[in-house]
Amino acid sequence: MNNEEENLKPCPFCGGWSDFGITEDDNNCVVCNCCFVSSESFKTEQEAREAWNKREGESMGKQPDVVKFDGVMYAREPQFSLRVNGNSSMLCQTEEDCGYENAIIEFSDVLVELVKVYASYDGENFSYQHPIKIVSKSNIREDGS
Repeated sequence: MNNEEENLKPCPFCGGWSDFGITEDDNNCVVCNCCFVSSESFKTEQEAREAWNKREGESMGKQPDVVKFDGVMYAREPQFSLRVNGNSSMLCQTEEDCGYENAIIEFSDVLVELVKVYASYDGENFSYQHPIKIVSKSNIREDGS
């Protein structure tokens, strides 16, 4: 079956195809087959369908761009932070805004890293309390020099 046959809207997070699922307590839910986000548990498929198809932000026409990783939703696009010798700068919108190239010249004798920072999303708000941080550039060279 597909979304039209089940009368289910696409996933509000990734736009993927969704289907009905059974929860651990043998109730009904709707699950995205792409990012695996799911609705709450309901007694009937009809209740699960109605909850899944209800989109709070639709009148505004914009859903947050998020992705699910290890059971937590995160912003799909990162912000950036410059980390010099373990100390992080404020968040920047782009790599260029952080000034990585200038920092590796100015601080050539210490570790300089450009870090991608992905905020967590709780369904209503983004938070930087427990983000994913990934080092995207570093002045540490492979050969140890």
